Amino acid sequence: MRAAAVAVIVGAMVVLAGGCSPDEKSETLTNSGASRHTPVDFVAPGELAEGPDSAFGLRLPRDMGVTSRGSDVVYATGRIPFEHVSNYVRDRVDAVQVNIGPTRTVFRSANVRGGDPVELEIEVVVVRKGVQMVVHNRTRKPAEPGLSDGERWRRAGLNPDGKVTKDQSQ
Repeated sequence: MRAAAVAVIVGAMVVLAGGCSPDEKSETLTNSGASRHTPVDFVAPGELAEGPDSAFGLRLPRDMGVTSRGSDVVYATGRIPFEHVSNYVRDRVDAVQVNIGPTRTVFRSANVRGGDPVELEIEVVVVRKGVQMVVHNRTRKPAEPGLSDGERWRRAGLNPDGKVTKDQSQ
């Protein structure tokens, strides 16, 4: 009787193990083990990671440093491939026009995806020290409320007929 019970248990184990091949078992173990060792901040080849600096809502690549910052322009440079920087910008903005060249790419009337409605012009240019990214803030300032048309013309240095005023021509 004892031998019969052992045979039933062994038979049940064979039936249960039969639904899974040895390759599937090792694959399952390998996949679960590999996922634990994959870095959280994995970056694909040719892909740039975001850095801590930003220009008008656009995060700059980690390997680029800000060389100059003004009220409406930011310059950043780095020793990274031109194509990688162009692709980095392309992945993060929606632009009305993109002019692509071998050493310069310009994104005109660009807005950062998911960001504030700021109109940018972004140039990615090959320079002696690597690549330079120039981010211009082209957002128009709202008109001052309460001004007459004549006053707006005068503040722009023009007469209401569109001619330059004497003060501006000197």
